[in-house]
Amino acid sequence: LFDACGRSEWRRQRLAILCYHGVSISDEHEWDPALYLNEESLRRRFERMNRLGCRVLALSEAVERLAHGTLPDLAVSITFDDGTHDFYLRAAPLLKEFGFPATVYLTTYYVDRPFPVFEVALSYTIWKAENIHALHDINDLKPYLRDLYRHRTDPYATASGIREFAAAMGLSAQERDALLTRVAEAVGVDLREFRERRMLTLMSSEEVESLPDLVDVQLHTHRHRSPATRDAFVREIRDNRDRIGQLLGPEHVLEHFCYPSGVYDPVQLPWLVDLGIKSATTVVSGLAGPEDPPLLLPRVIDTMNLTDLEFEGWITGAWPRMLSMARLRP
Repeated sequence: LFDACGRSEWRRQRLAILCYHGVSISDEHEWDPALYLNEESLRRRFERMNRLGCRVLALSEAVERLAHGTLPDLAVSITFDDGTHDFYLRAAPLLKEFGFPATVYLTTYYVDRPFPVFEVALSYTIWKAENIHALHDINDLKPYLRDLYRHRTDPYATASGIREFAAAMGLSAQERDALLTRVAEAVGVDLREFRERRMLTLMSSEEVESLPDLVDVQLHTHRHRSPATRDAFVREIRDNRDRIGQLLGPEHVLEHFCYPSGVYDPVQLPWLVDLGIKSATTVVSGLAGPEDPPLLLPRVIDTMNLTDLEFEGWITGAWPRMLSMARLRP
């Protein structure tokens, strides 16, 4: 079945855009298996694509060939969201080893700030907590604490009140990092190794500039947000474009975009057109086909929760084909 689907005309008209976020430096894939893979799993994915005979295309070439109906068999593009340090450390060497081109959608605010990204670093710290109830000892956080009993199973929920506190206080990136340290010390988490290994941080400007030629850096907003108003949305793209241009030079073409966290509003599509964006990817699961608007392209969200067999089902088209046929049944 997989082989038949992979060789079908239906699959030949479609592009599998793989979506990744991070590749673990330590135990991030245990904390959030929907966000992080370990390096061994990513290597297995790449080996499987080679065995299947996939054609891994640069995104810019792939979306153009999708539009013109000239994709090769088993066409695949690889994308990584955010541009974390672990991409530079773990994923980029693997891409170079396999000779696979990839696109990194880089959010640029934290590129110039040597701190872990507060929202995810806070969730990780909460998950690692030895004594979660010690948070009650931080007096200014008390009114915001909730769901402490869920800190192992849903650390984002437990951290949500602390994030609200940081937003309500208007804390800067440096102040949020200081709050992260206070929380870690209270709950018994030693962040020294976490910081030394630069876990959950963005690539530095030097790392972005030294990425291999196989890696194409594209747009993901400056502050990793998708504002609802035109002026604020355009500013996010322009700030993002300006900073990447400073890093990679004015000749670097920036015309592909990924919605932060997959959040978008149809009203934003003409704004992207005005900004010269040719493609935009979502976190809607699926193969990109001729029926998909180029500014609303689905992707295959690859995580630790996806088995190797399920991954092959997506790559060959067998799994989405079966889903579409099941939806047509009365």
